[in-house]
Amino acid sequence: MLFNSALIGVGTLSLSFFIIIFFVAESLSNFYLMPVCLLLIAFVLIVKFRKRTLFSLMLFFVFLFPFDFLMVYFSGATFFHAYDFNNINLVFLTLSFFCSFLLFIPSPKEYIKSYDLEYINSNILFFFILGVYLLGTMYLSGGNIFESDSSYGAYRDNLKNASGLNEYLIILSCLFIIIKKTKAMRFFVCFAVSIYIFKSVIYGLRVQALMQFIVFYFMFINKDIKSKYLFLALSSGFLLMLIYGFAKEGMIIEKIGFELLVDTRYGYAQSHQQGVLSSSTAMLNYKDLFPNVFLNIPSVMSASVIPRGIIGDILPWAYPSSFVQMFQYTPGGGLFTTQIYLLLGFPGLIIILLFMVSFLNSFLNLGNRKPNCIITLLFIVTVVFFPRWISYDFFNYFARSSFVLIMLYVFIYIFLKLNRSLRER
Repeated sequence: MLFNSALIGVGTLSLSFFIIIFFVAESLSNFYLMPVCLLLIAFVLIVKFRKRTLFSLMLFFVFLFPFDFLMVYFSGATFFHAYDFNNINLVFLTLSFFCSFLLFIPSPKEYIKSYDLEYINSNILFFFILGVYLLGTMYLSGGNIFESDSSYGAYRDNLKNASGLNEYLIILSCLFIIIKKTKAMRFFVCFAVSIYIFKSVIYGLRVQALMQFIVFYFMFINKDIKSKYLFLALSSGFLLMLIYGFAKEGMIIEKIGFELLVDTRYGYAQSHQQGVLSSSTAMLNYKDLFPNVFLNIPSVMSASVIPRGIIGDILPWAYPSSFVQMFQYTPGGGLFTTQIYLLLGFPGLIIILLFMVSFLNSFLNLGNRKPNCIITLLFIVTVVFFPRWISYDFFNYFARSSFVLIMLYVFIYIFLKLNRSLRER
């Protein structure tokens, strides 16, 4: 069986519990009951998958959404004005589907001491990709936010002038993970990725830096760390990201306190999680402007394959996080489960989550077996791009990134096989 029947029962009961809590919270106009329950389940998932380091990192990111919301709620701070609290319980309900479905997956029984994810053997291909990656990294331009009088203004300029090159280089770097490498080749990759991370940090692009750090992790560490070190790494990494966020805005951190967790310098609580949650509630107000679910299917498929710059004006609703800004200002982004629900409804959300749980189960419980390459590529996209597809655009950053990476692998596989056949003649 693909999943343990007992775990399916646990996941189903969890989801049923969330649905009941949703209706109770709605009738009481209660805004903390759903996130409290979700926070507990998210913590259970982190503990459940503690033997898979990178997956735990992704789950910790999910955990921060109910955590951040509750921190602001119970602190009495003012929420960002874009929130529509009529929709907040529905936003957390869609996210609870994701968490409940992950309960279907058995807990990994052992740590992976060394991930064997190399499928392609070609030194020429390796150095070609390395050269393209280094060249592209050199073309990444921007201003050093730490040398600017207005660090946040410099960051906004860098963000405005950033092109798709930043994201495509991250996709390209994922190929390094599946190419067979010597120690010297591994060093070259780490050096190249370190340059990208350095430039991203000084330009204020912390999300891109984090994504490339995960690729660096595959190159340099390439194993699961012990649980006692994992929780230390998660908490300290979270703190460092907060401090970096303040430094990006030109703030000097004199002491570490509650102000780091609930930032109200501008009269309301602001953070990545607050921005994403408020945008999610706002976009649900325009559900009637989205086409019928069946008409949305080709739109979603197009958004999963064709770059946004080509079809963004033709199918604007295929990108809910930007579509909503045609009607009101939001901080940007939106939870992936909310966006899937908007486009495909609960049936579409369930189908996509079942697909995700299926390939994640295949990878997370691989033990000493080498996983199928396509499963590996899907997992790499899942953990490398998680800040993007969870918070901004699932179909653009998860589906399309997966499609591009798999197509690159297929092209390379066919090319190498044809080349081998020609040499054997």
